[in-house]
Amino acid sequence: MIPRSYAIDDISVTSCAYPPAKIRDDNTGLLHFSCDFDNLTLCGMETGDRFMKPMYNFTIKTGETVPDRSLGPLLDHTTNSSAGGFSYWKRQLPFTSGDLGYLFTAYPMVSNLGMCIRFAYYVKSSVKDKNGTMLGVTTGGCFGTTLWSILLDDSQGWQVVNLLAPNVVCMETYYLSVYQKTPVAVAVAIDDFIIDQCNTFTTTTTVTSTTTTTITSPSTTTSTTPATTTVTSTTTSSTIHTTTTTSGSTISTTTTTTTTTTSKSNARRVFCSNRFQTNTAILKCDFETSCNDFAIDSNWGLTDGAHPLPTNHDHTLNTSAGHYLFYSPQSQPPFYNVEAEIKTKEWVQLPLDRAVCFQMWYYTPRIDFPFTVQLVQGDDEQLTRIVASIPGKDPSTNDWTLVKIRLPAEKFKLFIRSNVSVKPLAFDDISIDYCDEPRPEPPKTLLACDFESNCVNEFVSLSDYPYPWLIKKASEAIVEETKAPTFDFTYGNQSGHYAFVANSKLIEQGNVGYLATRTQFDITANESFCLNFHYYAFGVEYYSYLKVYARYLDPFETVQQIWPPTFREYIYTNAKWTWSVINLPLGYYSLWFRVDTLKAYPRSFAIDDLSVTCAYPPITFPYDGMLLSFECNFDNSSMCGMQNGDRYTTPTYNFTIETSETIPDRTLGPFHDHTTNSSTGGFVYWNRQLPFMAGNSGVVLPPKMVEFNLGMCVRYAYYVKSSVENQNGTVVSVWTGLCDSQSIWQRKLDDSKGWQTIVIPVPKIVCEGTIYFYVHQLVNVPVSVAFDDIEIGPCDILDPTTTTTTTTTSTTSTTTVTTTTTTDTTTTISSTTTTTPTTTTITITESTSTSTRSNARRVLFSNEFILIVFCILLKFF
Repeated sequence: MIPRSYAIDDISVTSCAYPPAKIRDDNTGLLHFSCDFDNLTLCGMETGDRFMKPMYNFTIKTGETVPDRSLGPLLDHTTNSSAGGFSYWKRQLPFTSGDLGYLFTAYPMVSNLGMCIRFAYYVKSSVKDKNGTMLGVTTGGCFGTTLWSILLDDSQGWQVVNLLAPNVVCMETYYLSVYQKTPVAVAVAIDDFIIDQCNTFTTTTTVTSTTTTTITSPSTTTSTTPATTTVTSTTTSSTIHTTTTTSGSTISTTTTTTTTTTSKSNARRVFCSNRFQTNTAILKCDFETSCNDFAIDSNWGLTDGAHPLPTNHDHTLNTSAGHYLFYSPQSQPPFYNVEAEIKTKEWVQLPLDRAVCFQMWYYTPRIDFPFTVQLVQGDDEQLTRIVASIPGKDPSTNDWTLVKIRLPAEKFKLFIRSNVSVKPLAFDDISIDYCDEPRPEPPKTLLACDFESNCVNEFVSLSDYPYPWLIKKASEAIVEETKAPTFDFTYGNQSGHYAFVANSKLIEQGNVGYLATRTQFDITANESFCLNFHYYAFGVEYYSYLKVYARYLDPFETVQQIWPPTFREYIYTNAKWTWSVINLPLGYYSLWFRVDTLKAYPRSFAIDDLSVTCAYPPITFPYDGMLLSFECNFDNSSMCGMQNGDRYTTPTYNFTIETSETIPDRTLGPFHDHTTNSSTGGFVYWNRQLPFMAGNSGVVLPPKMVEFNLGMCVRYAYYVKSSVENQNGTVVSVWTGLCDSQSIWQRKLDDSKGWQTIVIPVPKIVCEGTIYFYVHQLVNVPVSVAFDDIEIGPCDILDPTTTTTTTTTSTTSTTTVTTTTTTDTTTTISSTTTTTPTTTTITITESTSTSTRSNARRVLFSNEFILIVFCILLKFF
């Protein structure tokens, strides 16, 4: 400190001829402030300004007027009576995560050494063990910092906090803030708010806190004798230590409070790291001492200005003795596979009440030397956002250049990356620190569920699929599945709940289970979001997958896999709660979580702490999604998007939409459609043209790929009528394709005797493929071939209610069929061939229909005559 003071003399207040002075508001301050709210006013305190916009305000309440008397407080702190006033944070339904409130004096305080802040607070939440409410005291003005903060659900009545103000002399505003992390009811109240000289605070108990100030200059070091200030309190205290650098001086403050925060044990509890609740630690590397906050790979070296690589001075000291990082890529041209990076060693979780920036200085003489700053999220580090792209040298300077980025209030690791194999490039003074920028907006949350409250009603396990999703306590879940997680993620104990698939007694290759959100999310380019959740994999590795789909409300009810990313192989973490996050695509859809079984080994998944929040750019996909179900009756003169052939199949002639009145040869039919049994009903017709030739073919398939699973069936009606008999000259068949290619149904015939209905299950596969409806003509004669009422979906929906069953010993890939079926007679045909050692039994249901239907779905449960053929597919799955 440099000694300096003033003297005054000859003070007078006299009349003069000058007009009255006008005092500007920014020169107005308070020497002290006190409010017990007992006059039922806020004493002029404010609840928001242009920099701090609350979602809900503080108002005056008493124990008799609080909105929820079950949460309280029922007595004030000042008089301990139900008629005494206090400041109450009044929220409105619906309660959401991220709700904010502020309370501060209308004018700033004229701060000085020996000033204290004292207040009583009350918190009571409708849930326990969530630590869902954060209270904090921050300063704003000449010296911004966080003085105190706490996370809790229940303060156990009124608690008193005594804080020592920063050792500064300036105009300073003190903000008391509340931030709600969980969407539950909570009562928050403040009483007896006082800012004054510490020696004016008197109670029966004395607690001592000490302030030591040290000022360091380049040439001399001066220490002052510790000054002791007495602060009084009536309850037990704990100590929070903060350190902030200002104008070359280090100010170290020890603050005495009357509350103690508790830490949590699992990954979620790292989110609100204490290093950002207070000012105790700032991520910084100036390379004059060991860099402990950032991990630096082998593509970087350390040097000083005396050994320039490439500059003769650093940025920190601006001398040749100062140190900095220089770029030394391990792969030299022409090998350009460099992946150089510098990253934070730990996850960073930033607060909402202060702006935090990333800063670094770089030097390069090259105009073209690109590198990026990226934020990475998820324990798998799958989600990456580029927040800055630096092209190279700033043309306006030949010295060190600043990169400064305001960071979002989220959890992430920060990476600096370059894949350029040339030189030179240097970095210095890399930091993540509080900055004088607008505070971050609180994240908007569309959905948040830890499976502990009513949010469980937001999810439904789809009963059309064999694997059920359950929501239970961990202690109950391990009874269902012995290898399930023994603790949840939210609380880290056996009392916490999570959702999981109980499938150990149902394991079968191809089985799946879906958990769907009831909410439909409308994600637009104007406001994007991402999905956060934690998963736990248990059982035999590599034989089961957890996937997340967007289920669109488009005409096809398309599903799109959004996690894990399909453009790279994903390796699941086993027997550990793992944080995953993915940015959501544009569209209107619900979210479906799926667990499937690739091979019949016991393996499953649990999920916990799911939320739809944050603001990542929407994801894009290289393909159009898949179908879980599909149906088309062709009565709207449309093929419902079905296409003739694909890149793997090229038909000779296409299928087109026709009616009995528009078909080319009315002597061959069909004379009515299958759906409505009318001449105006549509169907898809193989439209051959002269000259007819043996070998002609046609194929039609759904508009998108199908997400296959065990328990999926294909239902359709087919019609064949040839101009000749006893030739078996027409082959109609159904094939799976892409991920699994095989014939699942086939007929060789000349006459189907009208429309015939087929219900056939797909093989035991879990993959993305398609269904081909195929016709191949063996003889060069006219023939009429048509399909109608094509449906793909769960077998229990597509199977008719009335069946007649016969059994065969096996099938061949080509089945000879002799049909004598009429509308009143069902004939069973069987054939025998040699089979391989591994066989799979699939039931095919065939029926002849003459009844009129209003649409394809309504015939699903009609009483028809059924022919069931058991097929044994000669193929390993």
